[in-house]
Order: sequence, then C-alpha cells, then structure tokens
Amino acid sequence: MVAELEGLDLDISEYEYDEFVIEYQRLGGKFPIIDASSKTTNITKCLKKEGINTVIRYYCRASQGSWKIIREPEATKLIAEKLSIAVVHEIGTSLSLFSYASGKLDADYSIKYGREAIGQPSGSAIYFAIDFDVSESSIKQRIVPYFQGIRDSMAAAGSIYKIGVYGSGLTCSTLLKKGLVEFTWLAQSTGWSGYGAFKDSNLWSLLQKYPSTNLCRIGVDYNEAQGGKDFGAFSSLVALVKPTAAAADEEWEILLAAGALQGLDPDMEARTLLLIQECAKQGVKMVASGGVRTPQVQAKLWKQSRSATQIKAAVSSLRAQGAPFLADVLEQTSAPKGQHVTNALPGMSWHQWGEAVDCYWEVNGKPEWDPDAVHGGVKGYHVYADLAETKQIGLNAGGHWSSFKDWPHVQFRKAAGPKSLYTVKEIDKRMKDLYGERLDVGPDLFEPHEGGYAQADETGFVEAFRNVITDLREASGTAVSNKPYLFPDGIYKVELTLGIGGGASSEEGANNPSLAIPGSAKIMISGINKE
Repeated sequence: MVAELEGLDLDISEYEYDEFVIEYQRLGGKFPIIDASSKTTNITKCLKKEGINTVIRYYCRASQGSWKIIREPEATKLIAEKLSIAVVHEIGTSLSLFSYASGKLDADYSIKYGREAIGQPSGSAIYFAIDFDVSESSIKQRIVPYFQGIRDSMAAAGSIYKIGVYGSGLTCSTLLKKGLVEFTWLAQSTGWSGYGAFKDSNLWSLLQKYPSTNLCRIGVDYNEAQGGKDFGAFSSLVALVKPTAAAADEEWEILLAAGALQGLDPDMEARTLLLIQECAKQGVKMVASGGVRTPQVQAKLWKQSRSATQIKAAVSSLRAQGAPFLADVLEQTSAPKGQHVTNALPGMSWHQWGEAVDCYWEVNGKPEWDPDAVHGGVKGYHVYADLAETKQIGLNAGGHWSSFKDWPHVQFRKAAGPKSLYTVKEIDKRMKDLYGERLDVGPDLFEPHEGGYAQADETGFVEAFRNVITDLREASGTAVSNKPYLFPDGIYKVELTLGIGGGASSEEGANNPSLAIPGSAKIMISGINKE
C-alpha cells in the first residue's frame, strides 16, 4: 500500500500520513473524486489513468475569481474522457459578501453560466462555498439569508439545479435542517465548528479529505461520496442555451453597473446590483453614477454652495472637535461656485465609507432628473426608492427622507450619517486610516449635475469605464456571441478599482471596509480567454 502512495506528493506529518493510508485502504485504494482550482483540459487522460471519475470545478460571479472557473472546452474534454463533473460557486471568504441579495446574484449568475456557458444539465447540483469557519450567530444573520436568496432564484428559474453547500459541519447541518440545501460537502478543516459531529452523522454528501496534494501536475483535494450516493455530479452536457439579444444587453448592463459599484462594501454592492435589476424588471433603468466618494470630492461638493465665512467656521469647528485630517481636506480642497447638493462635510457622508450609492433614471438614453417625472406610466425614482426599502434589498432611500429628499441616493444604514453613530474624532481617524496622510489623493470623479445631484461627468472615471466596455462590445461584434459577464469566450477579466474595497478575510474584520488602493483609481482589462 505504501508503494502505491509513493507517487503522491504529500506534505503531511507522520500521524496524518497514517490516517491518510487508513482512509485510502478503506476506499479500496482509490480516491475517485477530486476538486481543483486549476483547469484540467490537458490532463484528463492522466486523471483517468489515476482512477479519478469525478472532477469538481468552479463557477465565480466576481471577475477576480474568473481565473479558476471551468469553461466549455474543459467541460467537453472531461466528459469526452468519461469523467463526471461537479461544480461549486465560490465568491470569497469575507462575511460581508453574504446576504440575501448576494445569494440571488450568485445563483442567477450560476444558473446562467451553467446553461449558457457550460451546458450543465438540469437536475444536477451547484454547490455554494462558505470557505471559512462561521459562528452560529453569523450563520443566522448572513449565511441563512444568503441561501434563502439562492433558493428564491433557483425557484424562479424552475428549480433547474439542486442546491448544495460547502462548508463547516455547523454550516452544513444548519442549512440542511432548514431545508435550504439538498447536498452538503463537509470541508476538510477539522477545527471548524461542528466538524466531528457532522462527519459522524453521515449526513454529508461529500467529505473533503486532508491533506491537499498534487496529482497530474496540479493541486487537488480528494473527496469521498457518502455511500456511493448521488451528490449532484453530471456525466453529460446539453446544448448551450443561446441568450436573446435582450438578455445579452442585460448582461452588458450588469457588467457596467458592477464596474461603477466596485470599491463599495460588498454587501452594499450586492444590494445595489439587485436593486438595479429589480427596477429594470419594472421598466425603470437606473444607472449607478456614484459610489465611493473621497473626502476631497465631498469637500468640493459641500464648499461649492458655501460662503468663505461658512467654510472658515467649518474648518475651525473640525479642528476644535479633534478632526485635523478632515479640517485640512476641507481647507485645502478648491471648489468653484455651484448649486447646493449636500449638507454633509467630508467624512460625514456614507459615500466615504463605501456604503452609499447615487443612481439616475435613464429615459430614452438620457438622464431624467425630475423626481416626479412620469414616463411609461411610472414614476421611476419612486419605484427605485420603494424597491430599495423592500425586505429583500433592505436599503435606506433618500427619496423617502422627511427633509432634503435625495431621490438618486440609497445607503446601507438607516442612520442619516456617520455623525449619528460616531464622534467627529472617530470619523477623522477612520477617514485618515482609509485615505491616508496625503490630501491630494483621489481624482474628482463626481461633479454636480444641473439637476442638483452628483453624478460622474463625461471625463469621470466611471464614465470612462463605461466607454471602455462599450468600445470592447462594439469591437467584439455582438453581445450575444461575446459575453464578458460570463467569461466563456471573449474578455477574460475587466476590473475597476476605486477607493474603498470591502471586507476583511476573517469574520471578525468582515464589516470593516479597507482601502483597496489608497488614493487611486484604475481600469484593468487583462487578456482574452483563448479556450
């Protein structure tokens, strides 16, 4: 038996090796199921020779995870070699990535990708990864709503795919008891909550083995299926569903919206994307015009309608309250005279915290700024505000405020501004931590529009991003044959980075947005998918 294992590249202790051998013997000398983040297109024959019968591969809605997703040529090659496929969607390990809204988005993407890019047959499963240890309270507050969103999207699509979860024993058992998943895949991390109890229960569909190893030149994990039972894999592909022109256009709009919203707290980003999509279903096209706003831009917007005396008094007040960073920002930022668009001083708007978004209503290709305007029998801004405050989306709409109504504005918290929750000194520290010592960081992306609301101007970064994507779309032919949102054939990755990027990689830091690239903004387009 040891001789049979010599070909495996195992980085494990003597004790773990003994445990590994016992498991290997119990399964008759085979670990037939592997999961891998690397593509297997060129090693399918090797995998088959090594006794593998199922390969688990990835889907991922986020562009930064596009490098590891399975594409149609790889799926075709695996099936041709008589290897089955199982799939798991993994978005990341920050708790702020998980909410009802993100569950719907991840499921919508996975359904679309399975049907349009892979040919995944109905009746098979899509697992959704919770690849970190989650406390009982966080499972209740974050993970359960996430899977409720997944369930609702799957139901709306006719329950074409079954739902699975990858995670800790506690995560798997909780979701199984609530009837939110049909399959459970117990992660190999034995120290995570509920591992032993769930393993001993034999309620798992898949059991991931420890340790990870190398096989056929790629890193893999071995897995065991419960008693040879079905776990949602598929051994054949169906014809790809060709999207309609309208659906393809919608994909481009999703890409544009996602680009404009990058840098927000991930939960805020997901809720806003869902809001924009729900508005579109009611014939209201909302366009994200501003998300993250630097303290410098906020200072400019505030100063443009204030007198020199008012500005001087505000600077003095900030210094007196222990906010020297924000005082310097306000004092040193230049601003031409303009309309009154905000009451919030720099740092005092949720835009600086990555927790607020402005959207405008687009009608016949042009912004409509009148909040009471009616087109097609609907008041677009009223639809937008009402949907924002539904239970499923859970945002606070500026159009419903009792004073200084701000119809384009939605925000994550109900509190009017950071000053409602923090002292000015605390806000100053937060802004200094996020935006650094320099006062000249961050381009002026947002200018006051004639309608009185801040939006990206024609030279702004968000507008530049939209122009780049539009040019790429035109250069690639039709949106039907080139779907960058799905990444099957065409643009490999398009990424916009601006200001604050949300979340930490642990549960404890998940609700603390961190600066992605201090004081910078960039558009990155990398490669073309050659597969």
